[in-house]
Amino acid sequence: MFHGTWGYIHSVPPSIIPALDPAELTTKALNEALHAASKLTIRPMMFAPTLEILIHFEETLKSQIMDAVLTYVATPTDHLFPLRRTPPAVNPLVPELPNIAMLRLMLASDNSAAGVGEVFTGIIQQSGLTNKEFHSRLQIVKGDLGSCNLFESLRNQRTPARHAHTSMDNILPIPGAAHTLWNLAQAIYLAYWGDKKHSRDTGAWRSLHALGIVVNKPVTKKDFNLMLSHIERIHNATLIYCVL
Repeated sequence: MFHGTWGYIHSVPPSIIPALDPAELTTKALNEALHAASKLTIRPMMFAPTLEILIHFEETLKSQIMDAVLTYVATPTDHLFPLRRTPPAVNPLVPELPNIAMLRLMLASDNSAAGVGEVFTGIIQQSGLTNKEFHSRLQIVKGDLGSCNLFESLRNQRTPARHAHTSMDNILPIPGAAHTLWNLAQAIYLAYWGDKKHSRDTGAWRSLHALGIVVNKPVTKKDFNLMLSHIERIHNATLIYCVL
């Protein structure tokens, strides 16, 4: 299904290209890396934090406490001594103006073969690629707000899996950073939501109610920004409670 009237192409910044190896940017290289990872022996020490990570986590907590205190409780009297209110950066990137090209896709959603063909023709005309160049580099992606599956080719999809019928050998999931954050945030939010019908199960709903925020239990990711805002409010309220 093609959905959307506009698409865009975000070109890689020129400053990053020299550091990239084209051989490592292929689907084959990704499959080989995933196969090697499946043979890796998992040890508990791999998940243990290093001293550098512990120091960074400590500085992050202190900065969050300081920001909550200075925002809701106190004001600094000595401006000569800097008070860190932001967590230390993690692998900061140099901001560059992105190179984004817009592509016109369709006027309305059309799943027919003719509709898909018109989209392909429009992309070829706007990108300046030949038919051979475009179709040789075309990748079919199926996804929604919570997942993204890259299909290697339609021919692989027609080939049955060698093992159980539930095997996903022909599907390569590539979750983005935003999708991962959505899923983790929602899982934590729901795990500590609590139960309004149980007087001793006072979770996130009770904290929001005490802050004057009336909200129902989230069941979808449609209000993702609002959910993160509520998580941040609960976190700040918890920090203030611990400080006082």
